[in-house]
Amino acid sequence: MAIPANAAASLSFPVINMEKLETEERGAAMGVIGDACENWGFFELLKDGAWVDVPPMRHAIVVNIGDQLEVITNGRYKSVMHRVLTRPDGNRMSLASFYNPGADAVIFPAPALVEELSEEEAERAGSAVYPRFVFEDYMNLYLRHKFESKEPRFKAMKADAAPIATA
Repeated sequence: MAIPANAAASLSFPVINMEKLETEERGAAMGVIGDACENWGFFELLKDGAWVDVPPMRHAIVVNIGDQLEVITNGRYKSVMHRVLTRPDGNRMSLASFYNPGADAVIFPAPALVEELSEEEAERAGSAVYPRFVFEDYMNLYLRHKFESKEPRFKAMKADAAPIATA
């Protein structure tokens, strides 16, 4: 869906046409995204119980992985608790995009990554760190507890774990 050329003229916040990221206008589109991040909002993540500012990076897009990728990578890549703050002197703009598997997808650590555990990781975890679960079951649990820490959600999925038919 194309954005009309005059659409941005009547708006008081930056309009970012993501279609331009796939054209020769990519540099200009990245500039608009960087400006929006720098001037329209702050992004922070939770680290060791404290909120840490994530400053905008020129020519970069911040990508947060979700809980499902943490499970698939067997904890090698972590999903993070994060928030966006309003600038004290103005509005903020954020753009969120989500990609999820089908509701019936079975999520579990990739076998190759379970086999690649370091000695320390294997001793601590035993084998797979995360349980196998159906995506829809996890999302139902997530929606009931979405602003809470992720660890209790993973533990609840492990407690409910039963053999899942995958064939």
